[in-house]
Amino acid sequence: MTNPSQEPDVKDSQLKFSSNDIPFVGIIVTGLLGGVVLTLLPIAPFAPSLFFGSAVSALVHRYLGGIRSSDASITTGIGRLGGTLASLVLTTVIFNSVLEKQKVNFEVKITPENDLVFLDRYRGTPVKIGIYGENGLIRKEKIIQVNQDALEAIKRLCREGEGFCKENPQQAKFAVNPLLKEGFARICRDKTALDSYPLTVLKKGGEAAISVVVYSDLDCLPTANDDLLLIEIGQKDAERANITAGDQGLAAMTSLKMPRPKNIYLEEGIAAN
Repeated sequence: MTNPSQEPDVKDSQLKFSSNDIPFVGIIVTGLLGGVVLTLLPIAPFAPSLFFGSAVSALVHRYLGGIRSSDASITTGIGRLGGTLASLVLTTVIFNSVLEKQKVNFEVKITPENDLVFLDRYRGTPVKIGIYGENGLIRKEKIIQVNQDALEAIKRLCREGEGFCKENPQQAKFAVNPLLKEGFARICRDKTALDSYPLTVLKKGGEAAISVVVYSDLDCLPTANDDLLLIEIGQKDAERANITAGDQGLAAMTSLKMPRPKNIYLEEGIAAN
């Protein structure tokens, strides 16, 4: 008859670490670390919950023992394995429920999104852009497409010289050249930004504003009044606006660039200096 004191302590053997426990340790560590990392990523809570559940079920399986050769019956081993699978399902469901409530959920909102148009600064063409929002390691992206309705509205405002296309009037000084055709004017050669654009000019204190297309063809000497835009207009335009040489006034640029004609002078081949 066997002495009970000599029977192996099954419970103590289960608690002792052996080489057979290495896979369980790997599953437990991987499950815990993987669950933590996946919790910080913008993915469904089920994925980290499954990692956490795997770690817990590995612990349960380790201490329940799974199916061992020392089991009195295969039924006992199957029961233990069933308990392990049940713990996997149960812990996954519990972690999933908890993480769904704690998961950081945010949206990238742009206001007013429907009225925005983004332009390429070098080509002036509309572009779609991506806007990113971050919360910890969670990152979300929002794409703003080109809004054609908003783009057409901006074009209309530019044609009218409004919006960001609106130019502030410049202080101007006028000269008169009888050889210039009506509707055309000259400005200094260094004013290339205004070349081929229409300007609305008005004499200071005057009431008649006229529109002329300006070309940077005029040779100008440096003067003390470099802040004034020198505009040379034709005789007929001067009469319409009641402008005489030396008068000062205002000039405002519109946005529509005009094609340059072959000649802006009254007689073909004459260039006025």
